[in-house]
Amino acid sequence: FFTEDQLKGVLPSCVNEGGNPNIIMVGAFNKQKLSGFTGGSTRFDPAENKRLVAAVDVYESDFGSMTVVPNRFSRARDVFVLQPDMFATAYLRDFSLMNLAKTGDAEKQALLCEYTLVSKNQKASGAVFDLTTS
Repeated sequence: FFTEDQLKGVLPSCVNEGGNPNIIMVGAFNKQKLSGFTGGSTRFDPAENKRLVAAVDVYESDFGSMTVVPNRFSRARDVFVLQPDMFATAYLRDFSLMNLAKTGDAEKQALLCEYTLVSKNQKASGAVFDLTTS
């Protein structure tokens, strides 16, 4: 399962390679594991508040503050430590409209585009892979 030591192992390697990650992207199960990290601190909540906060939305590390983002579309067993400004979109073929065969009064068109995600510095981000999810 996901531990704070695993996260702390990824962060220095990102920083040493020129990165400044500010997002931790996790699946639902590992988001709950991350919310259990203590970070060497104790939580204090006023008793009159009658509210228990059991979630971590910002993780403060030796290398800065990182927003914790749950992502249902990535593999649930992977945790990504990302620097978004180190990614860009590159176009092989920009958006264009192409007319298709006409059927009766219906005019059909296709929107064409070829693009990809480009990493400007692959080692500026990191990950912890193949964690348990149950």
